[in-house]
Amino acid sequence: MRPAIENSRVAPAALALGNLLVSAVILALPEIFGVDRTVTIAMAVGLASLQAGQAAAVQTDHRNSTKRLFSAALVAASSATGAILLTFPEALSAPEFVALSLIGLGGVVTGIATGGHASELLSGGKRASYQAFILARNLGWLAAIIAFGVVDPKWMMISAPVAWVIFLLIPTRRAVSQTTWATLAAGSLSAMLYRNDVNVVRGMASTQDFRLWHYYLIGYILVQAMLGFLIINELYSRRELIRERATLYIRAAVLAVLVILASAGFAIYFILPDRVGLIIVLAIILPMGVVVAVQAALVHIHGGSNWVYLAGTVGFSVLVVCAVIGMSPEIGFLMELTISGCVAGCGSLIFRNDGSDSTQRSGKHRRHSASSSQGQLTRGKKTISNGAMA
Repeated sequence: MRPAIENSRVAPAALALGNLLVSAVILALPEIFGVDRTVTIAMAVGLASLQAGQAAAVQTDHRNSTKRLFSAALVAASSATGAILLTFPEALSAPEFVALSLIGLGGVVTGIATGGHASELLSGGKRASYQAFILARNLGWLAAIIAFGVVDPKWMMISAPVAWVIFLLIPTRRAVSQTTWATLAAGSLSAMLYRNDVNVVRGMASTQDFRLWHYYLIGYILVQAMLGFLIINELYSRRELIRERATLYIRAAVLAVLVILASAGFAIYFILPDRVGLIIVLAIILPMGVVVAVQAALVHIHGGSNWVYLAGTVGFSVLVVCAVIGMSPEIGFLMELTISGCVAGCGSLIFRNDGSDSTQRSGKHRRHSASSSQGQLTRGKKTISNGAMA
């Protein structure tokens, strides 16, 4: 794009808004076409996993690799199998989670492969091109969804592997990867888990409340997406400045706000009547999600990405336990955000403003002091020796 567009603050924001709208339409189309709720959940899993792989690529500064054909084959094998199992459940008796897992795997691989090019654009300061690339990818998938939905809504999920493989086969400029695959895999796996928390919550909803939860979670995802745009453009682009200004007291204050919101949510859930309590708890969950996202960004900026991945995985595990024992979706969501936020918040408190672990820094300081003392002692000996020689 032209430099004037790349340097504009309006163009990236407008393109990001377009991405939000397209993502919302992708999530809403299954309900509009009247397909089974399993397909609705699968579509949400695919989108969340795609975004998880892309986020891991951007956060770890992964660049394009030369294994695009291998990625396309893996995506075709995994996501196509999962989509077929959902489309024709009578053909092979298999648990739904197997199909959803295969679709999620395909989404993550696609997100990593296409996110490599997105990361390259973002690291080059091309924010508008970054948003335009993501928008083009989402529009391509949306077109495939509509095409399959018009032919037969039952086949709607087949659009995912078809669109994803096309994305991977489109040539893009390649660069040397800056990330080890172990780091990228860990980030992708944990991101796929905690970005799919909304789909676990969606699955926990009762039949009569499913539509309410489905559209509420679309709104929640849109808020998170808008926040993600601001974090990428305003925080990640100013890492050094944010690292200096996000002092220990500010990070502690963020954790305190999270604890206050969580306490209010739990109190309202147990005190107020069911329907009234549900609406208020849903209203509290939105700012809690914002606080947790900002907190995670601060930890990333201070070099504690592993704490974020740990927090998200632990929180997701708690949510799954809540689903297994039959707890309500709102209390499960509250518990997940509270625990993941507290783990990430505690992790953020061990980092100094230079981004280093306080224990590591003190160890380095001790080693530096010891080496300095040894150097002074050596210089002293040399001085004495020189004096004796004189």
